[in-house]
Amino acid sequence: MSILKLEHLRKFYGTHEVLKDINLEVAKSEVVVILGPSGCGKSTLLRCINGLESIASGAIYIDGTKIDKDFKEWIKIRQKVGMVFQSYELFEHLSVEENILLAPMKAQARPKDELKTTDRYLGTVTDGEDGYLRINGVNISVDSLMKANTERYSKVYPATMAASHKKMMNVQSGAPARKAKYHGEPVEHPVVFIPVFPGTNCDYDTAKAFRKAGAEVRFGVFCNLTAEDVRRSIREMSRNISECHILALAGGFSAGDEPDGSGKFIANVLNNSEVSAEIEKLIARGGLILGICNGFQALVKSGLLPYGKTGMLTKDSPTLFRNDINRHISQMVTTRVSTTRSPWLAGMNEGDLHTIAVSHGEGKFVVNEALARELFENGQVAFQYVNPFTEDVTMESPYNPNGSFYAIEGIISPDGQILGKICLGNPAFYQRRIEVGLEQRKRLQVVILQLLNASLLLPVLIQCLLQPDKNLRQLLRVDGL
Repeated sequence: MSILKLEHLRKFYGTHEVLKDINLEVAKSEVVVILGPSGCGKSTLLRCINGLESIASGAIYIDGTKIDKDFKEWIKIRQKVGMVFQSYELFEHLSVEENILLAPMKAQARPKDELKTTDRYLGTVTDGEDGYLRINGVNISVDSLMKANTERYSKVYPATMAASHKKMMNVQSGAPARKAKYHGEPVEHPVVFIPVFPGTNCDYDTAKAFRKAGAEVRFGVFCNLTAEDVRRSIREMSRNISECHILALAGGFSAGDEPDGSGKFIANVLNNSEVSAEIEKLIARGGLILGICNGFQALVKSGLLPYGKTGMLTKDSPTLFRNDINRHISQMVTTRVSTTRSPWLAGMNEGDLHTIAVSHGEGKFVVNEALARELFENGQVAFQYVNPFTEDVTMESPYNPNGSFYAIEGIISPDGQILGKICLGNPAFYQRRIEVGLEQRKRLQVVILQLLNASLLLPVLIQCLLQPDKNLRQLLRVDGL
């Protein structure tokens, strides 16, 4: 007997027919996958099954109970149907498991411990070192899944691109291997100043990270509507720098990455005589400067990196240029610590690997060979991109996502007080209760709860990857998962 059956189901929004004569049967403990492009009616169908949307005609049978457009006993039926909504309808402060358990706990007053005894595991996710996923004893090559997922659109939106610069450099630093200490004023809660320019969009995330570390964060919004707004913002920014221990330039798209390139608006502000003078005083008293993503671009284009002083730009200065793939990229990358000659890196060790987020359109670090050699010899290369599987520095895409010369991801000033890096390490990617222990490669157990012996409909993507030529509008049956 089917636990769920749909017969000639139809649904309209006005004159637009969303569900057209849908028929479906689901057996007990069977998992059915509904696949289709955005707007084709997947969510509407699920909402109709649970009475969150009315139907125009047809019938729904849930465990033998017939439901038509005039059905009135939805409260009883909903006690037998479990639904997990899309992310925007979940409680962010609860884990996935707690979101699933919430309905029977509230609607039926069932204790959490009783519900948790009905857990069963669909499977486990491991590090996949042999290159295969296993589902019910079936081995599926990860490479074949990736190929099925990407090859159709790779000619239009390539996922990788050959590097325009393929040279690598193996230069040992001539500087003594040591960890640099902070020589500024020792305080319990250092003051961090984050200027917010037009287009800055990572200021809250940056502030969150600093506050978590115990800092006091101050913002300063840079206004540019009128000439007087600009002059006032310059004065306020100079004052804030004079009162801070750390100047942090957050990521974003300042001034829409105009004129003709990213970070130039901020760079012009940093080179203003009043602001530049306060930056020199900050460095002189042992203060620190950090630039991430758009902030890194500004530090490079102002001369603060790699030289440690504004206004030091020459024709041979490094720059950050558009990605080799010629579009914005957003992904995870792995970087290696190449030096600890900075207070920013005092808690790290050379060779440490970090897997972090990257999101930018102009992150390619471009530098001539002579200056690159100087940076390596001085111990100013802070981070380099590596292949996470071999842990080798690489120019290969997507591990080096933008084609940065010599795989350079971040650099420091000669004294180590200024750090710039292109990768975000954005705390927005790590919401509460979503934790992945990358360094320990902990197993992530995938829990599927069978509640109230109801069939659980899950929108999974495996069939889409395995059968990319299927009509995505049809209902696909996945037996035995």
